[in-house]
Amino acid sequence: MPSKLTNTLKDSLGIMKAVLYRTFVERNWSKPQPMFNILEVKEGKEALFEDFLKKCLEVSLKYDTPISLGPYKTNETRTYIYVTHYASTAAFLKVATSLLFKGLSGKRAAATQATSWTYCNPTNAPQLSTLNKILMVGIEGDPSSFLNFLNQKGAQPAAIVKKIKDVRGKALGTYLILEPNSENKKKIEAFKKQGGSIRTYTATKLP
Repeated sequence: MPSKLTNTLKDSLGIMKAVLYRTFVERNWSKPQPMFNILEVKEGKEALFEDFLKKCLEVSLKYDTPISLGPYKTNETRTYIYVTHYASTAAFLKVATSLLFKGLSGKRAAATQATSWTYCNPTNAPQLSTLNKILMVGIEGDPSSFLNFLNQKGAQPAAIVKKIKDVRGKALGTYLILEPNSENKKKIEAFKKQGGSIRTYTATKLP
């Protein structure tokens, strides 16, 4: 089980990696920098992490940085799914610094069992605000075969999150957000039977 110190060091390296990527690869600090998070918490640490999320959002909103997806929590595991939509790299650093000095980053580090932070393409999906539950499908590699499969079955994802750069941990290349109804679940099982390799999460939005 990772210690608070280990997680703090990995979180700090993740922040540095994100900033270096924006500085030397994209060479653009001004455009939005959405960060997709899939974070599993340690047993008994759900309340601590949810307190972090609540107070983190209060800080983030001061720097035009809303949570644009979620946060959702899986029903099967202690895993939280959300996108923090930083307005810019400067906003990203301001939020990270504020979390450090307010002691909030320490709460996150103490609660984290495993996590991935992925700098991703922004997704415009206003319908997500109406979804209290989601079925998220993670795909490594080209997602076109699954998207074509869904299209043939008359289904469309509510949102698509595509990875640009892993900065902490490792995520899959693409995540599709679907309504968790029985028909979509049947479509996923049918795709798996055809040999499709995917990972699924069923999650409920936090109040």
